[in-house]
Amino acid sequence: NMMIGRYDHVEKDCVKAGELNRGCAKCFLRLAKARLALGKFDQAEDSLTQLYLRDVRSTDVPNERKKVSLSRDRLHRAKQYLDNKKYAHALSVLHSAQEHCPASPALKEYKVEALVGTKKYEEAYVLSTNMLRNNPRDPIALFWRAKAQYYQGEFEKAIQVMKNLMRMDPDNKKCMIEVRKMRKLETMKQEGNSFFKQRSWTEAISTYTDCLNIDPDNLLFNAKLLCNRAACLMKLKRYQEAVADCTNAIENQGDYTKAYMRRGQCYQELGGLEALEMAQRDYAKAQELAGEGTAMHRDLERSLRNIKLLMKKAKRKDYYKLLNVR
Repeated sequence: NMMIGRYDHVEKDCVKAGELNRGCAKCFLRLAKARLALGKFDQAEDSLTQLYLRDVRSTDVPNERKKVSLSRDRLHRAKQYLDNKKYAHALSVLHSAQEHCPASPALKEYKVEALVGTKKYEEAYVLSTNMLRNNPRDPIALFWRAKAQYYQGEFEKAIQVMKNLMRMDPDNKKCMIEVRKMRKLETMKQEGNSFFKQRSWTEAISTYTDCLNIDPDNLLFNAKLLCNRAACLMKLKRYQEAVADCTNAIENQGDYTKAYMRRGQCYQELGGLEALEMAQRDYAKAQELAGEGTAMHRDLERSLRNIKLLMKKAKRKDYYKLLNVR
């Protein structure tokens, strides 16, 4: 059981063995190791005391006590890092802590929060799922699972999990705040889209801007808002601003095809050889992301042909300019 990580079973077996043979030093050593792995530091210390009483010369006692102290300190530091929103630091310390207490519930709780904080949402989702196998009603695992879903764009699933948490604890203010935020984001995005459909570009820009301020950490959702705002800016021929929004959208979501395509259109409108070359690069990247056989891939093929013609004309103009020919 120890070798395959079933530390709770090891603990039960060692407790029974110790009851049957109170002089068995080896039972208390294994019990201490199992409790350390489970993050039961005080109980691990008690087991080591029992081991010392049975074998005062045991070198395992000081060695295991060092591990207990080190693990306790690492988890304490990880919690401090989390409280200060230093998620990468917390994750690093927790990685070290796993050496001696891999099955500690506190370690898992801290780690899932740190994973969300470092934007490793898929890993956070997987870890929370594993935690829920042990306890399907674990409120901490459920909360961070919902947060991971939210940041991956699965608003409705996240809201459902948060609502389930509020049924378990009607006074859970943290969940209430999260649900309101998700609802507000969706509502404001829809308002912006409505303004866009009505061709009310300025109102749409204002609404998308307000929506962007609600949660700067939601990169995927904000990428869509930025791309939508860029579309409005293009309608007003504010191409440089639209380029900036598309660039920020791409920084948030590196494989955002529409943002590359839209930025390419902006560069094309700005004109000039340098801007056209940038448009060509964006169209090519968008086409690569779109995949062959899609309607967008075919549209981008036409855009690329057109941009090549425009670049030829631009080069011709530059050549005539060099020759001072008008």
